[in-house]
Amino acid sequence: MLDLIPRALREPILGASTAFFVVLVVYGSMLIGKHNSLPHRQKMGLPLNSLKTLSDSPILRVQLARNEEDLCWVLIPGDMNSNLAEARRGNDLDTFLFIPAYAGFLIAFGLLLALRDEPWRIMILVVGLGFVPMVAVCDWTENCGISSALNHFSQYGTALPGDAAHIWIPSLVKWSLTAVVLLTFGIASLRRVWKRLSRLTARRPSLLRALTRRVCKRLLGSAERKSSLPRALIGRHRWFLTGRDLAEALAFALLGLVAAALGCVIVLTLVRYGLERSSLMQFSMLHAFPPGTLLG
Repeated sequence: MLDLIPRALREPILGASTAFFVVLVVYGSMLIGKHNSLPHRQKMGLPLNSLKTLSDSPILRVQLARNEEDLCWVLIPGDMNSNLAEARRGNDLDTFLFIPAYAGFLIAFGLLLALRDEPWRIMILVVGLGFVPMVAVCDWTENCGISSALNHFSQYGTALPGDAAHIWIPSLVKWSLTAVVLLTFGIASLRRVWKRLSRLTARRPSLLRALTRRVCKRLLGSAERKSSLPRALIGRHRWFLTGRDLAEALAFALLGLVAAALGCVIVLTLVRYGLERSSLMQFSMLHAFPPGTLLG
């Protein structure tokens, strides 16, 4: 029953929806980037060097802050009130614009991929209709935690215990699921392009063979003088890609490459982030329990 969902929707509608949400995602990311850069921090140092692989944004450090000290490290330097105001604007834009935009794009793109990929249809639908809403819910939960932490900074000038955990736990789930979604859709998109090109080259005669056949017929005085050269080159099946085929192949190839590359970057970043968190935990335990303490 799940595989009937994409068949109920027309491909032009899904394609137009995907293009619309792509534009919305790009526009939203441009708006949010101005605020999430926290320009009033005056380019001071940031924690979590492992996240540089993904982005230098200070708000990414807020999302994956290991503890309340990391939150203070990001939000207090420079003009704290301006930092809080910029973070609030970015958080609101993320909640009401960017999250619906990327969720709509991923769902529409997943349905578009599932429409012509019967072997992978169920998997794509599970990822698109199951994981993508979970990503959005985790992102909204994370934003609620950020909003609460910003209120605490406004009231008390610092973070309260538990603020970091309310942010980084849903954020880590969000980024992990996002990597799965992007890698799945990226591979499926590139797979679609490869299958499409393979089908075209397998079924349509080559230009050289068609041209040779036509020239030979001309030289031998064939009776097929009424047929034009373009028709002889094309034959019953066109050997080349039409403008629509070429645009579709380029669009899916571009989206597939971007999605797969971004998914790989997220996986690499999460691995480095996990190692950095584990090293901090070991360091904290060594300070809490110095060598020889537990031995009496």
